[in-house]
Amino acid sequence: MSVETGTRASRWGHSGEVSKWFSAGKVTTKTTGVYVIGYGGVLKATLDALVERLESANRSDILIACTSTLAGRKDWQPKKTNFDHRIVAVRPRLKGEDKVLPKSHRNVVLFFSGECLNRVQDLTDDNPDPDVFLRNWKNGFKAFSAPALELDQEHLTNGDIVVNVEIADSSYWRA
Repeated sequence: MSVETGTRASRWGHSGEVSKWFSAGKVTTKTTGVYVIGYGGVLKATLDALVERLESANRSDILIACTSTLAGRKDWQPKKTNFDHRIVAVRPRLKGEDKVLPKSHRNVVLFFSGECLNRVQDLTDDNPDPDVFLRNWKNGFKAFSAPALELDQEHLTNGDIVVNVEIADSSYWRA
């Protein structure tokens, strides 16, 4: 499998740059996917240009994977919808087989920020001392408050958290 990536997301905001990328032979008959890193207007411009170029090259077989959820802001989504079946993003997985992130939390960046803030508040409620906070963070301190949505996550030994994600197709991010 061949997946092509760009080196600088900022240069993708113009369809001419995507055309140069295609002209340079970055997309070949062996290419099966394109991985797009970005958000906002640059993401939209990149997706629009990619869809246009892939359509003109008759390459409807290529998968476009995005780091953005595309679900939070409609103005980040590509204009055309005929390539939606080939564009995927991610969303956080929740504990419980039937649990799905509700529409009110489609802005995943905001959702994760809120989850992090809740964790910090739980870690500092009893003792605001920074050293205690860091020790608790590194020890994988469990929050006292029960979140309304429980993320499928793993606590690492350094205090960081890995949130498991799942693929979100256009039925999720266009809804």
